[in-house]
Amino acid sequence: SMFFYALYYYRKAVQLRPLDSRMWYALGNCFSRIDRRDEAIKALERAASCGDEESIACIDLARLYAAGDGRTDQRRAAENYRAHLDTMDHG
Repeated sequence: SMFFYALYYYRKAVQLRPLDSRMWYALGNCFSRIDRRDEAIKALERAASCGDEESIACIDLARLYAAGDGRTDQRRAAENYRAHLDTMDHG
């Protein structure tokens, strides 16, 4: 799959630009597409913490957490949806 190739390059990109939320977001999406949920969550959380102005990482995080099976996952999904809505209200 092309996602494995992309994964290689996005890993390099986050090393070169560790504060660029777009690189972390792309890395998280690659992990998500190859069903590596925990790694996707870590990368998307990093994207959200690096100034994700449109809060697109929050939406994907919420979706990943919502697909989880525990109460903690559901709470985290709600928190990320709320964070996205807060960004929309202030943006």
